[in-house]
Amino acid sequence: MEVPQWWLIVSGVFFAFGILSFIALVVLILRLLQAVNELQPRVERISERVEAVSVKVDSLASTVKDSVETVGGGAKSITRKVQGLVAGTEGKMQQITSILGIVMTGYQLFQQFQATRASKKTEDDDE
Repeated sequence: MEVPQWWLIVSGVFFAFGILSFIALVVLILRLLQAVNELQPRVERISERVEAVSVKVDSLASTVKDSVETVGGGAKSITRKVQGLVAGTEGKMQQITSILGIVMTGYQLFQQFQATRASKKTEDDDE
């Protein structure tokens, strides 16, 4: 049994195309490996920078935390002092209010007494 000529031609073209595809694939893989080897030092430098930035961020975060705790403690202390001052002032204001109430009542009584004396004096002068 003889193989037809067209079959041999199609098979030859197919195998030639397969061989060319394999060679192109090998060339592309070699170029890809070369590109990866060129990028590796850059990636390592970027990785070192990222680690340095990470250390700085951790340091900054701990500094901010300490500052917030310090400010929070100071604010609590100020709040306690203000509350104590308000409580002391409230007691003094109650005393002052009581004294002012007595003084105002005395002043009103004095004004009424003067008005009564003035009206009696006017009535005495009219007679």
